[in-house]
Amino acid sequence: MARSQGDEGMTLLELTMVMAIFSLLAVMALQLLSAALHNRTRITAASVAVADVVAVTSLLRRDLATAVPVSDDDSRAFDATRESLSFAIADRDGLQRVTWQLEERRLSRASRPWLETGDTPASVMLEDVDDLQLRLMTDSGRWIDAASWQGPEPWALPAALDVRFDTAELPDIRVLVAR
Repeated sequence: MARSQGDEGMTLLELTMVMAIFSLLAVMALQLLSAALHNRTRITAASVAVADVVAVTSLLRRDLATAVPVSDDDSRAFDATRESLSFAIADRDGLQRVTWQLEERRLSRASRPWLETGDTPASVMLEDVDDLQLRLMTDSGRWIDAASWQGPEPWALPAALDVRFDTAELPDIRVLVAR
């Protein structure tokens, strides 16, 4: 259909093409917005996971750094198994017995005054924890599995401790503390 000189307007075909192009641009913008929101959610979850791990490793590092060489009739200054770690610390509340334990993929911490007996409720520090590994350095400078360590004296502490674990979001977390 030919246009006359005075006819100014758009044909139906031109209008359809403009709407199709606009629709494509709108779909692309919606996809970009959706991807940005999804990435924001993932980044927020990852930053929360990192913050949790930083808080837990800081507390574990502080506990290990404040370990004191003391024992009693029932326990040694430093006890370790494949999935737990128990030792004495000196903090503002006095002498405490701290126990870190991995049970059912939960890393928990319990603390009680040194002279008290019985179980103390543990606080879950991290969820979805796998593969807890505890190694320590003997006074001779040799690294061994923590569960096989027996100090030369009941009050003895290892020269250094290497704690490694994985979480669902962050693999290969390591805390290394030397005395």
